[in-house]
Amino acid sequence: CPKQYELAELLRMPSRAYEDTSNARNTGSFVHKVLENAVKEKITSKEQLYQIRDSVAREPEWNGINHETATGALDVFWERNKNTIASNLMVEKRFTLPLDGFNFKGFIDRVDLIPGTKNEVEIIDYKTGRNEPGPDERSKQLLLYARGLEHIHPQYKVKRLTLELLALQSPRIFELKDGKYEAAGNSRMGALDGNAINNMIETAKLIAHDYEHGFSKTTDGNTCKDCGYKLYCFE
Repeated sequence: CPKQYELAELLRMPSRAYEDTSNARNTGSFVHKVLENAVKEKITSKEQLYQIRDSVAREPEWNGINHETATGALDVFWERNKNTIASNLMVEKRFTLPLDGFNFKGFIDRVDLIPGTKNEVEIIDYKTGRNEPGPDERSKQLLLYARGLEHIHPQYKVKRLTLELLALQSPRIFELKDGKYEAAGNSRMGALDGNAINNMIETAKLIAHDYEHGFSKTTDGNTCKDCGYKLYCFE
C-alpha cells in the first residue's frame, strides 16, 4: 500500500501495533548486540557469552528487556554456533549496492569464511522472533545481502546464506548450486527467488513515482484488515 509506506517510512507515524511489539524488538536488538560482541571476540565458552550478556545488560538502554527470552536465544545460538565462531570474518557489516539508479542499503549480522576454502563465505542473519520470514521476504533480504557483500568485497564468493532462527527448531540454510541458492538439508523449501532483486528495483521505481505524484491508498481490503496505520485513513 503506497499510503502505508508513506506513513511508516517517510512520515514515521506510530502504528496501532507499536506499543505491543516495542519490547520484543528491544529484546531482539539486545540479543543482536550480545552476539555482535561475542562473535567479534571469538568466544570459546558459554560462560564468556553470559559474561557479555551481563555486561551489555547493565547499559541503561536495555532496561525492561525480557531476560529469559534473551537468554533462551543465546543458549540456542551457542549450541548451534559454538564450533563455527572461529571462522568469522566480519560482524555488523554495512553495505550500499547501486542498482539501476537506486542505492540499496543493508546491514549484515555476520560473515564467516567456509572452512577449507580461501574465498567462499557464509552470510548469517539472526532472527529472534517466532515468526519466520516468508519466501518473498527471505529471498529479497538474503539475495540483496549476497549481492551487497560481493559488491564491496569482490574477493569473496557467497556460497551459503543462513537465517539463524533462534526461537525456532532449526535454521534455514541455502547453498549456491548452479547459480541458484537451494534449500540445504531435508528442507522442503524451494530455492530463493532469483527475480527478487529485480522485483525490488521495480518497487523502488514505484516509490519514486509516488514520491513525485502522491501516495494513494490501496484498494485491497485484505491489506487494510490488519494494517496498524488504518486509523489515519478516513473515508
